[in-house]
Amino acid sequence: MAVQYLMAQKAGQSDDANSYKNRLKTLMMQAYQQPQEIGKEVIKPFLIKTMWRDLNVVDFRMLDGVNKSRGAGQLIQYTPAYGETSRTNPWGYEITVVEGKVVKKGGNNSTIPKNGYVLSIHANDWLRDNTTIGTTIQIENGVVLVISPEQTN
Repeated sequence: MAVQYLMAQKAGQSDDANSYKNRLKTLMMQAYQQPQEIGKEVIKPFLIKTMWRDLNVVDFRMLDGVNKSRGAGQLIQYTPAYGETSRTNPWGYEITVVEGKVVKKGGNNSTIPKNGYVLSIHANDWLRDNTTIGTTIQIENGVVLVISPEQTN
């Protein structure tokens, strides 16, 4: 699939390249979730360089759900439809995102802004390690994209 994508792209066949790209992205995300080292060392950099190159993505992670209780190791998005707060326990980490930018980090049971959302992760440092106040966050097809700080201005 990767070879077909690259060949179509090189040949200027944008419709075919986009079709291969979408299928490849799905396959690569599935492979990345496998408990093998190749995911971290090979697949993740390939996805960032080929799928989100124009966005300057520095890291990504799939959502485990939207507006549901957070389970072990899960990354959940809480929108205003969920209520006023995320109602999460203290064994996680949260960021508040307004208009695509991180405006608050840390804590639990965060207030959900009317013009944004809260991302909450359980027993994992991914949000803490990959975001700062002002970092741009984009969610695309259930994937949380962290945009390079140089692109957040």
